[in-house]
Order: sequence, then C-alpha cells, then structure tokens
Amino acid sequence: MADDNCKEKILSEDYYDIIMNYLVPREGEATDYYCLKYVEERLGILYIPSKGLPPLSLNEYNYRLIPKLYALVQAGEEQYYRSLNASNILAVQNPPLDLKGRDCLLCFMDTGIDYMDDAFRFSDGTTKILSIWDQTIQEGEAPEGYSYGTQYSSEDINRALESDSPYTIVPSRDENGHGTMMAKLAIAAAPNAKIVMVKLKEAKQNLKDFYIIREGALAYSETDMLLAAKYLDSFAIEYRRPIVICIGLGTNMGDHSGHSVLDMYLNQIAEKRSRAVVIAAGNEGNARHHYYGDFVNQSKFSIPDLYGTGQGCNYYNEVEIKVGEGENGFITELWVGKPNIVTVSVRSPGGELLPRVPILNGSSDAYHFIYENTDVQVEYRLIEEGIGDELIFIRFVNPSPGIWTIGVYRNDNAGYSTENNMVWGTWIYHMWLPITGFISEDTYFLESNPTVTITEPSTAESPMGVATYNDLNNSLYINSGRGYTMNRQIKPDFVAPGVCVIIGGKVCAKER
Repeated sequence: MADDNCKEKILSEDYYDIIMNYLVPREGEATDYYCLKYVEERLGILYIPSKGLPPLSLNEYNYRLIPKLYALVQAGEEQYYRSLNASNILAVQNPPLDLKGRDCLLCFMDTGIDYMDDAFRFSDGTTKILSIWDQTIQEGEAPEGYSYGTQYSSEDINRALESDSPYTIVPSRDENGHGTMMAKLAIAAAPNAKIVMVKLKEAKQNLKDFYIIREGALAYSETDMLLAAKYLDSFAIEYRRPIVICIGLGTNMGDHSGHSVLDMYLNQIAEKRSRAVVIAAGNEGNARHHYYGDFVNQSKFSIPDLYGTGQGCNYYNEVEIKVGEGENGFITELWVGKPNIVTVSVRSPGGELLPRVPILNGSSDAYHFIYENTDVQVEYRLIEEGIGDELIFIRFVNPSPGIWTIGVYRNDNAGYSTENNMVWGTWIYHMWLPITGFISEDTYFLESNPTVTITEPSTAESPMGVATYNDLNNSLYINSGRGYTMNRQIKPDFVAPGVCVIIGGKVCAKER
C-alpha cells in the first residue's frame, strides 16, 4: 500500500518533488498526504501536494531543495575502429592484457536502450543486458523500494528476443536513440561486459515551468537521477562486480564547483571500492552561455545612490544578454565567490529600468516592464547552503527580443583589502544561461567566455569528467565543455575522441 501511495505522488503533476538534503527520520515513509523516498541516510526526496503551498521560488524554498533539470549531452554514434585505436582501447583488448570487460557492469541513466540491437547480444544470441529499469512504464513491477516504473531482468529480455512479438514481453524502447548510442560506445570498448540501463522519465511540468524550459525540450529531474544512481550503485553489492556508471546528461544550473546535491552523491559513489563514475563534460564551450566578470582590474568610478537605497557603489559592470525572437523565458544564475557580495539591476532593450535591487538575504523582487510586457524576478541567496557563495537567481518571463542589460554592482561596504582582491573567487563572478536546448539558440551573452563551460555533474570531484577532442588533428572540439570549475579545480579529467565518430562504416557527416 505504501508503494501504491508513493507511486501516485511521484508521478502526479499535483505534487512537488523536494530534495531533503539533511538527516531525515525513517518513520512514516508514505502517508495519504506525502511520500518520502530515501537515497541515503542524509538524503531523501519528499513528494508533497502543491495545493495550499506557495509556488516554487528561492524565497519560499531552499535553492538546493528544488531539483535541477538536466539535458542530454554529447550524443555519440557507434564507435569506429579509428576512435578505438586513438584511445588505445584496441591495444588493451588484445593479448597479453585481453581486457574486454569480463565480469564488469556498464551502467547508464539515459533515454533507454534498444535491446533488439545486435550490439547488445552475445554470439549465442542471448542479451548482454542484465537489467532495465524503465521509469516511464507503470504497468509492470517496480524495483523493490522504488515504487514507480518497471524493471525487466535479463530473463525477461531473453524471452522477448526469442519471441515473434518481443515488445509485448518487454515494451521498453529508446525512442530518442541517445541511450542506445551511449551504450554502444561503451560496449564496443568492453564487449564482454554486461549492461544495466535506467530509462529516465521526463521531469514534471511544474519544474519545467519554474525554470521556463523551452516547449518540447527533453528535461530530466535531479530527483529521478538520484534514484537512478542509487539503483545502479546497488548492482555492485548485489552482484559483487565492479561497475562503471556512465552519464551523458548535464546542466548549467548550479555552482559548477561540485557542490550540487547530485554532484556530491555521485562523488560518494565514485569514492567507493569497485566503482567508477564517468560523466560527459557537455557541449557548451561555444554556446555563449557563460559570462565571466571581475572587478579586480577595473578602474574605480562612482555610481550615485539615485534611489535612496543607501548603497552607493564605486565599481559597476554591465552584462548584456541578447534575447532571440519567440523566447518564452529563461533563467540566469550569477555566482560570486565568498566573502564578497554584489547586487544587480536590469535594463530592458527599450531602456526601462529595474533599479539596483537592495541586498536582503532570501528576498525576492518582481518587476513588470510595462513597455516590454516582460516580468523579471530577482532573488538573492547571500550564502548558498552548498558552497557558501552568493547566488543571484533571475527569471525572465516573456522577454522582448533585443539586448537586456544586467548591471552588476560591487558592494564596497565589505571592506576587503586590495591584496585579497587577487585571490581566485574574490571580486570575480560567473553567470550561466540554461544549457543548449532549454533556450533558443538566439539567446546568449554578447561577451561570453568559453572557460568554466563544463556542465554539472561533470564538475564533481571524484567522478571522471570527459571532454571531446578531434583525433584526426588532435585538436580540442570547439563545442566541448571546458574547465576549470568555478572554485579552480582541474576539470575535465581527460578528453576522448568524439568528432566524426562513424556508424557501421557510413560516411562521416557531422560532428558529435
């Protein structure tokens, strides 16, 4: 009965998914009012009815409690001999090492897998897939303790392969193809390994609305990914085999320092014995979705206190965002390293101004631009709980096309010395727009910066973040995400061939 209660709440659009990132009691996992799913002792997911609760916002809910949304990144194609050779995989597959993945598990959370593909079958015709947890199919039996979706075993899949109507036995499909291609790339490198796949369900509409995700975009919730990671990690214990968790999803939300909830949980898994976590670094290097600003070398000049806020300012930057036609809305996050504080103003393409918003921790200031018919909401978190840095979260609803200008003001009342100004993170700030696919290609920073464009969760410390290079000329792929992290950690960890990878000998037609 508890699982039935939870299933409805997990799937219903009338319930919020809230991350509980602290010690949670295990009494009352499910009631008629809410459901609580445990990821680990200090991490749980609360499913609670939205009726009677305030709308999602940083002012009403902690930033870390609202699940982030992730998009597909680095959709590879079937591995080609050249790329295997460039990675020195062929050398270790052959004697004397003969390393082909025997007794290892390749684990994925993605769009699913085409289990009918010959790449996932041994020479005797049986499947290489150990298990599929399809979060989108609710008619079958869910994995124990997870309440939703349907789990299919290797026995189920083998019966389907022998049947004239395989999808009546195992109806799980990969309509997108991204998960299948990710699995093909991995199984080409480790042909004797077995596969575990979690097909992620799409995020709830209430989360897409909060982040103003573009209509039709595929978006996956941090909560479903946390449970998927827990499920995949359990196979190392149950089967006593080393596992590799491969993740081809990413987001521009978060501090890009490895302190997001999913980053930290994947970090814990990667530090366990017999586990490896490999995460794509994304394709944001040339997307113009990152802005780098600083007040270190800027000339000092005075910005008068025009609005009686008591916040005169001697340093000021302007960040310009070009918004394309037909953009329904977007969010942008500004992060500044502790202990420094900045504030912002917003100016529309027509010159209408939201003046400098005063610093009030947890405050929210909403403004309607009359001539632009645009709503802008600015929310401050002076100390974001994960990393301790300041976060400014800005939502644009129905923005008019043109150049929107965000004024960034240094708070001179902090009183830090010139010497400290040269420390990384001091008077330096970063801004990110949503990942490619979540907004229009015509919305970007006019003065973007290609560094610190690796996507989360590849910023996590212990997992391996993987960027892309062109093995034909040994150059970095122009779209590949680049490091460092925001707190100056070295990421990505390595690069792999990812340009012009070919399917079945076909002519290379595009970069991936």
